Amino acid sequence: MAPSLAKIARERAQAIVDRLPEVERTDNALGCYFLVRRKIFGQVLTVLDAQSEPVTMVVGRPDPMERGALLGIGHPYFSRGPMDDRVGRIAMLIDSDTDWDEVAELFTDSYRISAPKKLVALLDSERSA
Repeated sequence: MAPSLAKIARERAQAIVDRLPEVERTDNALGCYFLVRRKIFGQVLTVLDAQSEPVTMVVGRPDPMERGALLGIGHPYFSRGPMDDRVGRIAMLIDSDTDWDEVAELFTDSYRISAPKKLVALLDSERSA
């Protein structure tokens, strides 16, 4: 049996955040959260849509200057409602055509917004080395 899209999404997301300093993961019934110093910066979750079909998505905080443009693109980007709008998050649907570089960018931007400056500097120094 092939691995589920949810399992693949969790594995791919984990590989992305493993490149970021001091990330922790907590699992829950819907998927998992990624945290830096106890602040959630990313999420992978699977929920049932209106037709009771499972839908997997990732959630993070993009660069504030890019959020409107991403929402304007529409699929696979969307806001889940007022709370996402208030804190600047977006969700991105995951499917067989997902661009994992885009997920990496979303999670990295979200990490930069959530992490202490010291960890962001560490990330930048590792990338320039």
